[in-house]
Amino acid sequence: MSSSLLNWVRSVHRRVLVTHRLQVVAWHATTVLLAVTALVMLDWFVRWPWAMRVLLLATFLVIWIRVVRSLVLHHWMQAPTLRAVALRLERLEPELSGHLTSAIEFQASGAGPGQRMADEVIQSTTSAWKRLQPDRHLRRTNTIRAVAVALLAMGSASWLAHRQPEMVGVGLRRTLTPWTQDRWPSRVEIRAGDLPDMLARGASVDLQARLVRGERDGMRVLAICTIEDASGRRTERRIDLTRQADGSHARTIPAEGDRLVIQLAAGDAVTDAHEIRVVAAPQVVEGTLVVAPPRHAEGLVKPLQASWRGHDAGDYSGVLEGSMVTLDLTLAAPAPQVAVKEGDTPVVNMKGAAPLPEPTITVIDPTHWRLAWTAAASTEIQVRPSGTEGVRAPDPLRITINTIPDRAPSVSVTDPTADEIVTPLAQMPFTIEARDDLQLVESGWRLDRQQRSGEPSPVPLKQAARAVGGTESRIEAMLDMPSLQVRTGDTLLLRGTALDGMEAAGTPRGIVVSEPRRIRVVDAPTLERQVRQQAEGLRQVVTRLEQAQDELSRDMDARSQTALGERIRQARTAASQLADRMARNGLEEQALAEALREARDAGVEAGEASNAASEALRQAAEGDAAARSRAQKAQADAKEELQRMGEALERDDRTAGAQRRAERIAGQIEQLRKDLQQASRGSEGRMLEEIQPERRQAIQE
Repeated sequence: MSSSLLNWVRSVHRRVLVTHRLQVVAWHATTVLLAVTALVMLDWFVRWPWAMRVLLLATFLVIWIRVVRSLVLHHWMQAPTLRAVALRLERLEPELSGHLTSAIEFQASGAGPGQRMADEVIQSTTSAWKRLQPDRHLRRTNTIRAVAVALLAMGSASWLAHRQPEMVGVGLRRTLTPWTQDRWPSRVEIRAGDLPDMLARGASVDLQARLVRGERDGMRVLAICTIEDASGRRTERRIDLTRQADGSHARTIPAEGDRLVIQLAAGDAVTDAHEIRVVAAPQVVEGTLVVAPPRHAEGLVKPLQASWRGHDAGDYSGVLEGSMVTLDLTLAAPAPQVAVKEGDTPVVNMKGAAPLPEPTITVIDPTHWRLAWTAAASTEIQVRPSGTEGVRAPDPLRITINTIPDRAPSVSVTDPTADEIVTPLAQMPFTIEARDDLQLVESGWRLDRQQRSGEPSPVPLKQAARAVGGTESRIEAMLDMPSLQVRTGDTLLLRGTALDGMEAAGTPRGIVVSEPRRIRVVDAPTLERQVRQQAEGLRQVVTRLEQAQDELSRDMDARSQTALGERIRQARTAASQLADRMARNGLEEQALAEALREARDAGVEAGEASNAASEALRQAAEGDAAARSRAQKAQADAKEELQRMGEALERDDRTAGAQRRAERIAGQIEQLRKDLQQASRGSEGRMLEEIQPERRQAIQE
């Protein structure tokens, strides 16, 4: 039993040592883990440089060593003896006081059976131990708490390492091995747009970036551009990108140097360096344009020749359609191969409103190209060569050629100004006018008669043409109706003709014919009635002019007098045209023609008097006292001539009325004569009483 008591005490002793040391280790492990975590978190927020991390690690190690030496080892080495454990148990259990320690000492000294006192102490202590169970006073709570905290800390760290292995690994490496170059994942994530691997020098580099994480208001996005030339010299530029409406950041920069390295940075994020190789491109640096006019325009249109430097050749207008265009270009870098298209982008792009011919491209040498084509329509040309390395010119050559067509000649019958009515005896003058933008070759006229009843088509009567060497032509001729063998009721078609030298594929354009002027042939009475109707309208106009002149004699307004003079001139012109029309148609001996000539002469006098009155009224307004009386006299003369003009037209109207009445009476007499002849048939030589009553009544009536 004594052996059991000693083992029990020793068991309590071991458990005391284990719980005490386990508590020390747990709390120390927790402290170290928390300290390392604190260092990692501090580095996460601050992002220490490597030197600062080395200093922090050294400080941590110094503190840790001191803590281990002063606390951990101290508590570890605090190992109570069996006697100390027994005394502690005696204090906790008064019944064992003075016995447990003695029993352990007896056991430790080797006292055994036969020693009555030792045996009694051991037995009584053993009985009390079994009854009291003093080992129950051993407290494990603090140890359990320390171990639980340590396990919780290690479990949390393990869970975090499982969920974020990269971040935990980076944090531990940066903290425990600060000399490494590990970097924390950036708080800001920046996504760069695609960049080419090779560009032409001077081309535009479109920098684009979008912040997909960690963006803050006003965050600055930078492009770090390192420019390196062939000599190895480097230049670094930091360029701010501009925020766009869609939330992205963008900026366009030129490709410079021979090597361009670009990184995008925002906050703590920096993209990987992207290297762009910058090469010389076959940019157009100068050119010459030659425009040769088509064959039919040689000597009429000057050839065009222009030279320029750069890639913007400008606009050229007035190029005649059909001209041969030749474009000589000098390139900054060789471009030995030519394709109409490079991928989906044409090397030579010609845009126009009409289908355009394909240009002929000739490579004189790798830096000299020649383009040739026929100008068919206004064209915008873009030439963007591709070099030996597949790099295209950053800026295309732009040139605009505005063409003008070789328009067809214009020809018209200008006199008479409208469709005409003539008699078969008329001598009708006419005028044909033709124009062309380059040169007329021929102009003329032709006269056709519309088909009469039974004729299949119009009948050509006469035509004439003459050679022309300028841009305008005017033909004045006379139609002699008697020589044309026309008759009343015929309709003649008078047209002008014109021809220029324009050719298309060797084929002349053809003769241009004007719209016809219709000439209707009527008898003299019909023409006279028409002219008389127009004369009646003219008489009414003259009456209104006379009334207006009478009113102006009181108002004395120079501006109104001038306007009235213009109206008088128009009336005089109308009278003159009617008189000429009568003369052209062989009716000048009639009273109507005489009245029209008199009205024309009176109109001339009235117009001169009105002009004199206008001038005098202006002088009177300027302060000339005598001018007013001159104006009144001139106005009176104008009114008198207008009265004479109206009287001449009215006299003819009265004469025509009397003539119409006489013609009507003569017609009635002729009709009565015919009726009398009809009624008297079968009664010749008979007395009135011998004639039948019905016939006698008809004769009497």
